[in-house]
Amino acid sequence: MKYIVANWKAHFDLKEMHNWIRAFSHMPLKKCEHHVEIILCPPSPFISLINESLYEPFIKIGVQDVSRFPQGTYTGEVAATSYDGLVDYAIVGHSERREHLKETDDIIMEKCERAFEASIEPILCVRDNKDLIHKKVNFVAYEPVGAIGNGDNMPLAEVIAMKKHLKLSPDQKFLYGGSVHPENAAEYLASDEIDGVLVGGSTLKPDELFDIALAART
Repeated sequence: MKYIVANWKAHFDLKEMHNWIRAFSHMPLKKCEHHVEIILCPPSPFISLINESLYEPFIKIGVQDVSRFPQGTYTGEVAATSYDGLVDYAIVGHSERREHLKETDDIIMEKCERAFEASIEPILCVRDNKDLIHKKVNFVAYEPVGAIGNGDNMPLAEVIAMKKHLKLSPDQKFLYGGSVHPENAAEYLASDEIDGVLVGGSTLKPDELFDIALAART
């Protein structure tokens, strides 16, 4: 089983989201069955819409972040427990949040704990082996900062070398994220060392996400 995590970041309005769902749902999605789990991580306002529109058992929903705080008087925050029953996964520690919102390892570890408390599986993003990895995390996504969103993906051998530096347990899933697109996804997904990919820009186009998912069959 390979995992395709679609991080839509701060994209789409309601009309665009409807159009994306309509186009993706008309693709021969059954071709992906038994080979892949697709984890769609839309902006939070669209989570319920996707839940109501896409029913394939291999399509799961994730959220792009959770609050470090529990339920309470934290205006503007969304507690992890508010997502309980709506999502299965949560992206935590993405490099963009580390950079723009100054999230530290301590904050990210708190977010992992909040996700676990809500029965949500965190997908922990790390930039290198200096970033802290929560001992209970099952999914670790390596996203080299220099490869994000610029088309300059990291060579497979270097990705595998970083996996060794991270010293993951045999049970932890290792994902790669950094300018993954349909033309290079198959190389990563064919490796036994890589359990899936974290994809940004290419997932905004339904046909490109579908092509990446198909690449997991090879």
